[in-house]
Amino acid sequence: MNEQLSQKEQYDLQKQEKQKKNTPKKPFPTAKIVWTVVILGIVALIVWGILKPKPERVEPSVLENVTELGETFPIQRVVHISRGGEHEPYNSNPPTSGEHEGEAPTPGFYKNGMRDEQALHGLEHGYIWISYTSAMNEEILDQLKAIQRRNGGSVMLSPRDENDSPIVLASWGRLLNMEEFDEATINTYIELHINQSPEPFAR
Repeated sequence: MNEQLSQKEQYDLQKQEKQKKNTPKKPFPTAKIVWTVVILGIVALIVWGILKPKPERVEPSVLENVTELGETFPIQRVVHISRGGEHEPYNSNPPTSGEHEGEAPTPGFYKNGMRDEQALHGLEHGYIWISYTSAMNEEILDQLKAIQRRNGGSVMLSPRDENDSPIVLASWGRLLNMEEFDEATINTYIELHINQSPEPFAR
């Protein structure tokens, strides 16, 4: 204690020191900082999402000045049969019309294959059926899958070893055999012949 201070000054000094000891320290505002960082991060993500450049939509390539593709076949009798039921021989390979199963398939990739009678009902609904032989390499198959996904409401894709060509495009009453992959031809076929059928349900 400084003896040069007056008794009152000494008393005041002791009082101030006592108050300092008894004053609780303010907790470090950890939660506030965390929430501030989270909010700033969310704002930054929103701004980035708005300002980032949008990828340009690339339209699928198509053939110019083409109005139809493939060979047409006479439409055979349209009758529903049970799964595995007998029917008249089809007039194309794969079939493009004729007796078929009563339960219609949905568009999609059928990695384990489709029954002809099943696929035919899809053609009647205006779908395009792309089939390929097991000799298809993975790179081309990936491109076929991409086409199917892009046309998710209208294209069925499946393996079929009975085909006469590596890739076959089928629609109602029409067939196109392809010896090699050509995306523009496939896109054009889909565009021209989708929903050219008795029950046009494809989209």
